[in-house]
Amino acid sequence: YETTDSGLQIAVLAEGTGEEAAELGDTVTVDFTIWVADGERFFTGSQTSGQPFTFPIGSGTVFPGWDEGVTGMTVGESRQLMIPAAIALGEQGFGDVVPPNSDLLMQVELLDVVKPQKATEVDEADFEVTESGLKYFDLVEGDGAMPETGQTVVVNYTGWLEDGTQFDSSLQSGVPLEFPIGTGSVIAGWDEGVATMKVGGVRQLVIP
Repeated sequence: YETTDSGLQIAVLAEGTGEEAAELGDTVTVDFTIWVADGERFFTGSQTSGQPFTFPIGSGTVFPGWDEGVTGMTVGESRQLMIPAAIALGEQGFGDVVPPNSDLLMQVELLDVVKPQKATEVDEADFEVTESGLKYFDLVEGDGAMPETGQTVVVNYTGWLEDGTQFDSSLQSGVPLEFPIGTGSVIAGWDEGVATMKVGGVRQLVIP
């Protein structure tokens, strides 16, 4: 094992064949198994769901030791991780399965890495600005129907913070989002921005 500053111990079981290492903000897909380290009692794994698990590194989807343990892996690489309780499930544990303050043993194989997208650069003068302060620019003009209030739209989307950090994307999950227009199902700026689109359109929104 190699030990990091956090106390995480990492042993590489198989070298990867991928060219790019997984890093903060990347979306990774892994096969994994987790045991309670004391006695190696099985906790959970991708085998229980019958499919690999996908998550963005650093998003808080998994506990810190898991995030750290897959960072730096390349596709095809397998690692074994000894994860101290402080960067695992901590004092909370997990029901009757993982007692409080339990160290965890984890084996993980990296199956895929998707780098975050970057937003298309749009000149400030090209944006349309609505009364609400929403800015929008049509990258592709749609030629289909425009939704009416209450109708359900199906969209692919990617969202970034102002500093360019991607926080979500249906393109990486592979599942488009469906929601009814004008009912408050999504944030107001998104609702407004999609309401005047036509099917087939691609639009960039800057939402106050």
